[in-house]
Amino acid sequence: MEELAFGSPNEAGVPSGAILSCLKRLETQNIPLHSFLMYRKGKVIVNACYYPYEEHTLHRMYSVTKSFVSLAVGILADRGVISLDDPVIRYFEEYLPGQVHPWLASMTIRDMLKMETCYAGTTYKKDLTKNWVESFFITEPDHRPGTIFTYDTSSAHTLGALVEKLTGMELLEFLKKELLDEMGFSAQSYIRKDPFGVSMGGSGLMAEPMDLLKVGVLLLHRGVYQGVRLYPEWYLDEALSCQAETAGSRECEDERQGYGYQFWQFRHGCFGCYGMGGQFILCCPKEDLVCVTTADTLGITGGHQQILDAVYDCIFPYLDQKDEGDEKALQSYLKGASILPVRNELVPASVEKAFEGVFESVKPGSFFSEMSLSFSGDKSRGELRYHCCQGQGRLEFGMGFWVLSEFPFYGQPCAACAGWTDEKNLMIKVQITGEDSSSVCIQMTVSDGCLTALMKSTGENAFLEFSGFFEGKATS
Repeated sequence: MEELAFGSPNEAGVPSGAILSCLKRLETQNIPLHSFLMYRKGKVIVNACYYPYEEHTLHRMYSVTKSFVSLAVGILADRGVISLDDPVIRYFEEYLPGQVHPWLASMTIRDMLKMETCYAGTTYKKDLTKNWVESFFITEPDHRPGTIFTYDTSSAHTLGALVEKLTGMELLEFLKKELLDEMGFSAQSYIRKDPFGVSMGGSGLMAEPMDLLKVGVLLLHRGVYQGVRLYPEWYLDEALSCQAETAGSRECEDERQGYGYQFWQFRHGCFGCYGMGGQFILCCPKEDLVCVTTADTLGITGGHQQILDAVYDCIFPYLDQKDEGDEKALQSYLKGASILPVRNELVPASVEKAFEGVFESVKPGSFFSEMSLSFSGDKSRGELRYHCCQGQGRLEFGMGFWVLSEFPFYGQPCAACAGWTDEKNLMIKVQITGEDSSSVCIQMTVSDGCLTALMKSTGENAFLEFSGFFEGKATS
């Protein structure tokens, strides 16, 4: 099957100036986009990545994974392997307690797709060391299923386990064989496993941004891709429509529009997929448009909503208006697109000297026993060293620019930069570009021979040691 065609925004009736305005607005709001893609009228019109991310960098898509689980369930339902109204306990008898609660017994696959389970939240998060799938069947229910939407990642995880159990294949490999390979989905993509070997159907997808755009095009056209029907229309008609009311449990405007079968309803008649941190597939039938973003809005209140707002406000009102003048400006902007590094102000040499050296923790039991800083001869680069129970970690950073490396002990690719925000404060920022897509920020100040560091991490289950304060005293 042919790859998606590329074209210019203006040819597709999307003014380049409108796209540029959207991206600059998000930059002004300090929203760290990692990629921005757009499709309209049969063509890909924007395919932008923000350094250090590149076109083929696999990105953690978090809860977008749930929508992929739904697609797999739909294939099985279409073939009669399962019914959406089957009680889920029918397929997991090995995990059932001696006495099955009637609310659990009555919960169907359809209930799980709609996130109208019998639980008030994700069951396996109560103890990540115990079998994640089993937790879904041994946790005490909170209410009747099929009644009220409650966000429950263990629901999608268990449905993914169901697909793997019935097909004998890994979740994504099944989807590739039955659907995604035909669309040119990236061969290197995969889904992370839970500690017990089950694909993380709720949050584990690692894929290229273009993979999401291709799926978005399939959804926009109700299962037809490049003129060929690849997916059953009946299932998407149900999955992409409002099946559950969400206004009572969600705060952001677009999350309050309703939920389908692991797909969100959005404003303006749009629908799609949403993953933590700003991973979006936004499908807009009236506008004949698909927009995909990857980002890291974790720690930014309402950051993901700001992404959608920028698309709605800056692009929708100007569709099909002619705008030839800003195309070069847009291309120039996209060519140099980068996550903004920390600004780096000039400071006296005495300031840099005060920060150099080894600082031993003054707090008993601190995770980090010591930290040290050093700078290159021309002061363009620096290195943070720290000691902990795992050994010594080393992070190299650029002063006002990104330096690529690998995060100590995690083995995940990252980019680090730093800058003097004033004569007292050094800010170090690390962007993790691997499986635990997130960031670590460390603000440091030195006075009276002591180093105080404030650390913040946006990681969900990783890099959590970089949270809170480190207080150290300079060694002689």
